[in-house]
Amino acid sequence: MKRIAFGLFLVALVTLVLELSLIRVFDVIWRPNMAYMVITLAMFCFALAGVYLSIKPIKNKRNIPKLLSVFAVLFGISALALLPGVNHLPFNAQLFEKNPLSGFFWFFVLYLLLALPFFLSGLIITAIFSNYSEKIQRLYFWDLVGAGIGCVALVPFLPHIGPGGLLFLVFAAAMVASGLFSGSRGWLVATIVIALFVGSIPFFKNGFYDFRYLVAKRALLVEMAQGKLEHSYWDPISKIDTFKQNGHKDVFYDGGNQITLIINFDGDYDKLRKSMSVNPFHDVTHAGVYAAHYLKRDTGANVLVIGAAGGQETKSALTYGASHVDAIELVGRVIRLGKETYKDFNGGIYLDSRVNARRGEGRSFMKASGKTYDIIQMFSNHTSSSIAGGNGAMSPLYLQTVEAYEDYFTHLSKNGVLSINHHVYPRLVVTAAKAWTYLGRKAFQRHVLVYEAKSKHFQDNLPTTLIKMQPSTPEEVAEMDAVFAGFDKVVDPLHPENNYLSPAFFTGDLPDSLLANEKFQIEPPTDDKPFFNFLRKDFGELKADPTIFLNYSTASLLN
Repeated sequence: MKRIAFGLFLVALVTLVLELSLIRVFDVIWRPNMAYMVITLAMFCFALAGVYLSIKPIKNKRNIPKLLSVFAVLFGISALALLPGVNHLPFNAQLFEKNPLSGFFWFFVLYLLLALPFFLSGLIITAIFSNYSEKIQRLYFWDLVGAGIGCVALVPFLPHIGPGGLLFLVFAAAMVASGLFSGSRGWLVATIVIALFVGSIPFFKNGFYDFRYLVAKRALLVEMAQGKLEHSYWDPISKIDTFKQNGHKDVFYDGGNQITLIINFDGDYDKLRKSMSVNPFHDVTHAGVYAAHYLKRDTGANVLVIGAAGGQETKSALTYGASHVDAIELVGRVIRLGKETYKDFNGGIYLDSRVNARRGEGRSFMKASGKTYDIIQMFSNHTSSSIAGGNGAMSPLYLQTVEAYEDYFTHLSKNGVLSINHHVYPRLVVTAAKAWTYLGRKAFQRHVLVYEAKSKHFQDNLPTTLIKMQPSTPEEVAEMDAVFAGFDKVVDPLHPENNYLSPAFFTGDLPDSLLANEKFQIEPPTDDKPFFNFLRKDFGELKADPTIFLNYSTASLLN
């Protein structure tokens, strides 16, 4: 029974490693919503294995060790076969558009390929539980311990050998489990030898055994084909690839789900400030990056950047005289790039004595710090990682909930400013308004500025929302108008009659009639329903309609 229990421990461990590895893989090679397929697929296959063994139970208990041993070998082989299988199937996401029948056929083959190891793992676990039920407490203990360790084993191994390398370890552990199940000392010794040989392979290869991309995201494949790749790293949260460009580095998260730039900088903030007054877009990519810092210039501002990324927000804060910057980034490798790999290229911004640059989750850091900030900034901050986000059918977004805005407002100084660049500003505004009223504050509309790209036919996924704890003055609005020259001011605290949104949006309590007429979900998300991006009400095409406050960017995004 000890051999059976330890074999179960190994199978549970590597099943979780396999599941989490494939979630990370599909984040990168496809889209985060496809990573959810791995979770549902694993659950379905476990259930299918249970159904199969209920219909066709193992009648002769003497055959159980032999069958478990065979199942474990097949489990290991099917897991290892995923790497060449996925890489050589004639399938990619564009195939659905070019040839739908062929696309669905090869997707079905891919689905079966992914299903097989989980089905075999399910057979092993079900067979053990059902045929050794008198020892279920001990067996279930080892199953849970193995699964728990499997959940954390990804963290130390993924950066060094990648998910492809982890498949070799899955195979190795499955082989040892086969030897344990068999009860044969000779087969156990043989499987251990095989496991040591195969399991060592990824540690001696220079680079990753990697999966090919099933979808082209941004320009990653183009830049890779041009030989511009400088750095590649499987951070436990996101895979990071950096590419050399003229004057900057492109940093791709998860194969291009997100991108940030590390811009060349010589460390001279005075010179940078002068150059930004002439041409700010030479040194930053968006006016929203530096607007709040310009507004609070030379006040010794205490700044929190949630999602520090390549460091543009931090650099802007230092340029305009911030006394301290907490630069918090979820993907630790990006911070290391700024502190180590590209410290000379980026002017050492993350090594500045005024900067605390560290890996962490911004909202948790803010609450734990107990600090009060003059500026809290989030620029396009939302993780594409299914592991970090806990993605299910609807991805949660805990930085865009009513409770999150309560946290921001209570951690801002008396005249502090919250600067956010995020899509679907109508829902963002109504969410912030709800938090504002919960805190007993009034006249929210007088505190909000929103700028969006001027063209009515340009999809602006990063409009700038500025929320001041004190009402905006005419002088402050004029300064921001100058910063955002060429943008539309869609929410104006001084002239509410010009706002794109109705006054109800600023009360935090939208009337039922407005909610019924809206073509997309607009009610404020909360921590227990944190689905800011769950926006669609139906599958129909949407058109911009100011009468129901549906702007062009939101309609285009949902289409």
